[in-house]
Parts: sequence; structure tokens; C-alpha cells
Amino acid sequence: MSDADFRTWVSNNPVRFASVRNPADFELALGLRKNVQLTETVRLQLRMDAFNALNRPQFANINTDPRSPFFGVLGGSTIPAQVNSPRAIQLVVKLYI
Repeated sequence: MSDADFRTWVSNNPVRFASVRNPADFELALGLRKNVQLTETVRLQLRMDAFNALNRPQFANINTDPRSPFFGVLGGSTIPAQVNSPRAIQLVVKLYI
């Protein structure tokens, strides 16, 4: 099917991309807490949080515009860009009085 035939077919027929699946959205956040009782009224809490702990990138959706030169390409360009944040680790010490 030539490019012109494909454009004609797409413009004359309703197009549904029901079988196109975007990449899965999977981010794992972890948190650790340790409470230490210093006195009867004073408590120390140590915390560590890791966001996107496995550092798994997520890319933009698949381009479903049949007129685009990037039709069917992940992210809609030659170089897919990461749309989520990379791994972030946060350490916190809290003192409760």
C-alpha cells in the first residue's frame, strides 16, 4: 500500500488503534523507618525514602498519528525522552520532643 493509498484509506475509514499498547507505568517507592526512644518524652526517627527505587525509565506514549513520519514510534521522535523522574533517595532525621 503506497503512502497516498494509506492516507486515502485512513481518511475514508474510521481509525481505531485498539491493539496499540503504551508502555507499562511501573515505579517502585520504598520507605524505611526506625524509631529510637531516647527518653520518656524524646524520640528520634530515622527515615529513608527511595522514589523510583529500581530506576526504571518510562517513555512517552506511542505516536498514533498516521500522517506523522514517526507513526508507531515510541515517544514520537527518533530519540525517546524519559518522562518520569530518575531515582531519588531522601534521608531524614526527625527529633520529637
